[in-house]
Order: sequence, then structure tokens, then C-alpha cells
Amino acid sequence: MGEARSTVRETITVTRSVRVTETATLAPSPPPPGYAIVFLGGAVVYAEVPRTPEEFARGLSGRERLEEGRGMLFIFEREGLHSFWMYGMRFRIDIVWMDSTGQVVHIVERAEPCSGEDCTVYTPPVEARYVLELPEGFASRHRITIGERARIYLSASGG
Repeated sequence: MGEARSTVRETITVTRSVRVTETATLAPSPPPPGYAIVFLGGAVVYAEVPRTPEEFARGLSGRERLEEGRGMLFIFEREGLHSFWMYGMRFRIDIVWMDSTGQVVHIVERAEPCSGEDCTVYTPPVEARYVLELPEGFASRHRITIGERARIYLSASGG
């Protein structure tokens, strides 16, 4: 979705009455193959990108946890009402749906793991092309809201 650049603003207090603010534009290193870098809610997420139907179906199930700043980005060929469930998961996550421009169109916070026939299916009310799974509470901690636009950068190999 473009060249990866992020503006970082750092404020340093020199004395009680003087404040110095520096602004720099940073270009992150390209993500490794099979990953994407997602700028969202003032945070940077390094997200795995599943490629095969098996990886899509497995998602994060079977893992023990998802570290802060990590995620899984599902990229669909076209926008649609892409549903997710938490079958086989061992922990709660936040799920963010985005359209083809990266605009957040739906958020589910603290989606509950399930097993058997009693699984909630999470479906956005509008079409999306990207679905980002994040650690539980990430959306709240970073004040991610519907309408916000993410910047997604894929690895040179198509991430």
C-alpha cells in the first residue's frame, strides 16, 4: 500500500520552562517474507500473513499467546463479509476488519475462544478486504476506531 514511512514526535523537557519538540520521518526496514508491517492506532504491528488455505484455516489456533506488537493479517482477493471464529484458540484476541483502502470498518474486542458446536461467528456489517488479529485489548490500548485508516506494508515477496 505504499512506501513505509512514519512520523515520530518526541518531546524532551530541558528545564521546567523549556520544551523541545523534534519531529522525524522514519522509514522502517521492509518486513521479512511472509510478514506485513501495519501502522494502526499510533502503533506498529508486525503481522504474519497466512498464504495457503491450511494457514488461513489454522490462523492463530493452537498457539499459547500473541505478543504485544504482533498479529496475523488475512488478505482476501476481494472485499466481502469475511467471517471469523475462535475455534481451537487458547486466548482472547481483538479482530479488526479493514476495507481495500485500509480503513477500519469493524472491530471485535476480546473475542472469546471456543470449542465444539458453541462457537460465535464474527462477521462485519460491511465488506472488508483485510482482517487483522491482535492481542487482547490492543484496540482499546491504542484507541483504534472505526473510520481510522491503517497503513499496510507487505514484504517484497508479496507478504
